[in-house]
Amino acid sequence: MATENVQSSITLASAADLSSSQYCFVKLSAGLAALCGAGEDAIGVLQNDPAAAARAAEIADGGIIKVKAGDVVAQDANVASDSTGRAVTAVSGDYMLGKALEASTAANQIIRVLRTSRNPIL
Repeated sequence: MATENVQSSITLASAADLSSSQYCFVKLSAGLAALCGAGEDAIGVLQNDPAAAARAAEIADGGIIKVKAGDVVAQDANVASDSTGRAVTAVSGDYMLGKALEASTAANQIIRVLRTSRNPIL
């Protein structure tokens, strides 16, 4: 089971129902927490499951964070967001959102990710 060591977090209102998006990457959209799309920059990882727009979204953005994998991810891989905010192996043009501290063997598995600087991969 993945454990975490969150170093920093914030709470924002959610832009939509995010009840099925716990442990997915989220971005800032008009001051609200919204699910990240493929390769997009993220402000952090959703820690709870707000079931409607305007509900409190708890977002972790520092340290070792639990993240839902979108596919097989190798240990030590740079990760980015897929189209539904899950962690996938980063490719050219993606924002690197962290480093996988453990491998995932399937989609929707929870893995530990070390949150790092958010830079696009060239």
